[in-house]
Amino acid sequence: MEREADGRLLAKLAANELEVNVRLSGEDLAALADARAASWDKRRTVRAGESAAAPVFWASEGDQAMLLIGDDDETWDVAVAVPLRVIDEIVRAGQRLTV
Repeated sequence: MEREADGRLLAKLAANELEVNVRLSGEDLAALADARAASWDKRRTVRAGESAAAPVFWASEGDQAMLLIGDDDETWDVAVAVPLRVIDEIVRAGQRLTV
């Protein structure tokens, strides 16, 4: 997690095969804190951040967080699953940078 020149936060989520960069404002960070309650089974998502110039929608499914990158949470272009704890790590790191 790092602060960008425009004041937003950049969260880099990386694995061997993939890297996703999500830019978050302070409001996005606050919304992301509620993403655990957004259940994909109930088709509820939280919009928080931007990646590849597109909105990012978040939802929980079991012990996974789903990142849906695209114009909306129904017709997204890219979906990435990460452990649910990643949301908590992003929020904690973002809060440390905004203090």
